[in-house]
Amino acid sequence: GLGLSAEDVAALEARTEGWIAGLQLAALALQGPISMQGRKDPATLIESFTGSHRFVLDYLIEEVLEQQSESIQTFLLQTAVLDRLTSSLCDAVRFGTAETPSSSRGTALPSPSASGQEILEHLERSNLFVVPLDNERGWYRYHHLFADLLRRRLHQTQPGQIPGLHGRASVWYEQNGFVNEAIEHALRAKDFQRAADLVGGRAEALWGRGELVRLMGWLDALPLGQMYARPQLCIFHAWGLATSGQQSAAEQYLQATERAIDPATAQETETVLGKRDQMPDSEVHKIQGRAAAIRAFLASFRGDIPAIIQYARQALDCLPEHDLVWRSSAAIALGDAYVMKGELEPASRARLEALDASRATGNWYMNLMASLKLTWILRHEGKLQEIINICQQRWQAAYDNGLSKTAVVGWLLAVWGEVLAEKNDLDAAKDRAERGAELTERGSDVAMIGMSYVCLTRVLFSTGDLAGAQQVLERLQRLSQKTHVPPWLTSLTEARQARIWLAQNKLDAVSQWLQECSLAVDDDPVYQLEMGHMVLARLLIAQGRQDEALRLLQRLLESAQACGRTSRAIEILNL
Repeated sequence: GLGLSAEDVAALEARTEGWIAGLQLAALALQGPISMQGRKDPATLIESFTGSHRFVLDYLIEEVLEQQSESIQTFLLQTAVLDRLTSSLCDAVRFGTAETPSSSRGTALPSPSASGQEILEHLERSNLFVVPLDNERGWYRYHHLFADLLRRRLHQTQPGQIPGLHGRASVWYEQNGFVNEAIEHALRAKDFQRAADLVGGRAEALWGRGELVRLMGWLDALPLGQMYARPQLCIFHAWGLATSGQQSAAEQYLQATERAIDPATAQETETVLGKRDQMPDSEVHKIQGRAAAIRAFLASFRGDIPAIIQYARQALDCLPEHDLVWRSSAAIALGDAYVMKGELEPASRARLEALDASRATGNWYMNLMASLKLTWILRHEGKLQEIINICQQRWQAAYDNGLSKTAVVGWLLAVWGEVLAEKNDLDAAKDRAERGAELTERGSDVAMIGMSYVCLTRVLFSTGDLAGAQQVLERLQRLSQKTHVPPWLTSLTEARQARIWLAQNKLDAVSQWLQECSLAVDDDPVYQLEMGHMVLARLLIAQGRQDEALRLLQRLLESAQACGRTSRAIEILNL
């Protein structure tokens, strides 16, 4: 009689993990305005149903926790800071690494100094809310509601112990090769110097694998003093901010980096970590090169072609020959500049250089990025099957490396889908483009997300689903309202919108947009305005002004053919 939807029931089952008493407690909470605390939405209460909910709290404290021996209660509270439990980890958190627990096997209850394994086995036998995570009973976790309760109790009764527990967990995780977990616990312990040192050891690998969301989460959690004292971390933070469209924040970190490596201003950054050794010139040049590569991408976001070329070349001059991943990034940015100018030959050279550099590193992520940038050139050249071959090969490589669910693979799928639509394989195109957009949304790179939306719009338009295409464009417009997006992405969005209006015979809307863009029949053909001029040609045809359309199209055709833009030439010849 609670009026729950199937989704509510599924969420409640997941929340309580099937615990019957937990379901009954939830049912009590869902009954009546008093226990509902004025909330009328069951989904809201189910979402808030944790070990701190008063019904669960009372039950678990009175019927479970307080029925245990003092030593078991102590074990439960001390290990509540852990997401996963194993014997030696529990012992390290309880005793530190110096002490060896004694055995109490054969006794009815484990002693206060019993090993973690004995206590975990006792908890499992007693059905005390522990869940084995493997068949060997090596790893466990607490039932989610029970873990919530234990952590709340620990905060209430022994808050001063919490940093030390997390700190000992961090040391154990580092010593046993679980660096990600070591970082998380160092942050929870508020041992920011240790956390920053650990992040510094992982940043390069995570950046090279495209795991920016995780890396940025750690960097955002570090105090600015720790960041500014480590120029290498500032570089990675600046990159993450740049790709997520936060231009001014990225520039601030780049400036902080430059102050930190400049002997005249480096003293400002030594207040946190004390006096540091002078950075070798080779390291200074490397950081300067990486900063220049990031500035090249910032210029790409602004559509500032001369600045892209300037900073990309500066990066290639400063970066050491062995810093191939970053050299690949700088070459990719240089290729972007030439693409924006419509100059395919130098763009292709730059992107092939980026691809060669990424192959030499064996870095899968950068190899995929360089390959996808190259497909942009191939798309202009009309080499559709070559793009499909690249997408198939790179997707297989991603799958083999366990990275088929990453955001950059979403971009690959979106590109693949758009090309399949051009070849009229519409079902496969829709499947790939939709999956691609879903995956890119998991990342923070606004250019990747935006391009996947543009590709999906193209596919839906080709299937005749104008309403679906319009919805995707609206998602893209919301993205541009939340963060800075590159001007070329805005131009693509507006051109796609105009094509939908044309298909809906909304000619007045198209005319108004063209007027706002100041586009006219007798304009000189400039690559940056080509998409708008193509819309203008279609509008002229729809209005019966064929002579003007032909005059415009002839000039556009000459420009496209002169630069080898075969796909555009085919579209023009069709019109």
